[in-house]
Amino acid sequence: MIQFKGFTLIESLIVLSVVSLFVLLPIFAIDKYQKHIEVAAFCGRLEKGLYTAQQTAIIDQRQTRVAYTSGTEPAVHFQSTITGELRLSSIEVPEQLEVRSFPTILFSSGSGNNSSFPRIILFWPEKEQTITYKFLFGSGRYEKIIE
Repeated sequence: MIQFKGFTLIESLIVLSVVSLFVLLPIFAIDKYQKHIEVAAFCGRLEKGLYTAQQTAIIDQRQTRVAYTSGTEPAVHFQSTITGELRLSSIEVPEQLEVRSFPTILFSSGSGNNSSFPRIILFWPEKEQTITYKFLFGSGRYEKIIE
């Protein structure tokens, strides 16, 4: 009598399902992690954009403006108010964030100061966090506060 050595159909299906599980679990984790990275990248680009707009006002002796536009694709725009040209690319606001307050910010030519001391307030519903950018008068920088 001839005996065949190998795996049965049930054993093969069990191994296939376990391997599939190990492949699919990281995909779900990566999706959630990617959303967190989008928010962190937006905050980093916003901070860099605010700093660059302020430095452009000082160095180029031009008033610069940072403005938010809402709509189907909300975005933050950085531009020079004299020429109207975009000095940086616009930043799209990720869908994970809600913009609670984003007043137009004007940086004075030569000094880079703004007289209104606006606060930028963003809300992240998934983490129930409020991200606030507050202008610090003494240093002329924006401070990020997460509550």
